[in-house]
Amino acid sequence: MTGLTVNGVHTMLIYSGQGVPAEGVGTTWIAGASAHHEKVLYELAPGEQIFDLGLGEVMSRQVEVLDAAGLRAECGGHADGLHDVHLTRLVQARDEGWAGLAVATGGEVLAAVADDPAAAHEHGVSRLVVEYGMSALCRYRPGEPWGFLQPMLAAHYRDVDDDLWGATSDGDRLCLRGEIDSGNVARFAPVLGGAVAGGLRVVDLTELKFCSVTGMRAIAAVAQSVATRGEQLVLLSGCAPVRRILTLFGLADHPGVRLEGGQ
Repeated sequence: MTGLTVNGVHTMLIYSGQGVPAEGVGTTWIAGASAHHEKVLYELAPGEQIFDLGLGEVMSRQVEVLDAAGLRAECGGHADGLHDVHLTRLVQARDEGWAGLAVATGGEVLAAVADDPAAAHEHGVSRLVVEYGMSALCRYRPGEPWGFLQPMLAAHYRDVDDDLWGATSDGDRLCLRGEIDSGNVARFAPVLGGAVAGGLRVVDLTELKFCSVTGMRAIAAVAQSVATRGEQLVLLSGCAPVRRILTLFGLADHPGVRLEGGQ
């Protein structure tokens, strides 16, 4: 939009356990936003404490911490209101000389703040990333009760950080890293499906250290859907164990797959 540079990054963080990820994740993400000279709005989930973030005095001067109750009061419990709150702070940040606004929020925050957390994510966060260049870190637990984690993963495949694996998009390719197993394949599958639905046809496996049979099944399902359209999914193979299971699973000869790389 006029006067606003679109340069936002939308990161989906999936974390295990009952508590909200605090010091390690929070400070690392804030440090990255600080390096890009962005003002940070850190939205505390219910039960999360400010001191959990471990903010230093210098870093904290560009960080505004807002609890869920205060955020709900500002937005009135509506996605449109949350959109307006974030847009107002984004404009203020740029007026103050910051490069932009980086918002740390998440499922627990949005469920406490808005009557429709899915709409709050899509309208109050995602739309601002795309249209106005706001950066966002959205934190979700695998067992979240709101029923929209999988569609969120499918929509935001460009930057996902899970406990054991992650995905980023680089041009026309989806780059996978880490380990995919039976415990996380239900989160991997919608990311892969969303990337292919979004037009990506190259999956880079060079940083993938392990992929279980269930992970291969997810890849095969997407390859089959691509093959029915007369297209192919290009798999850039990496380590020997991953190449071996690709071959054993029959993906090397699948009509919807073109295997490249490796020995």
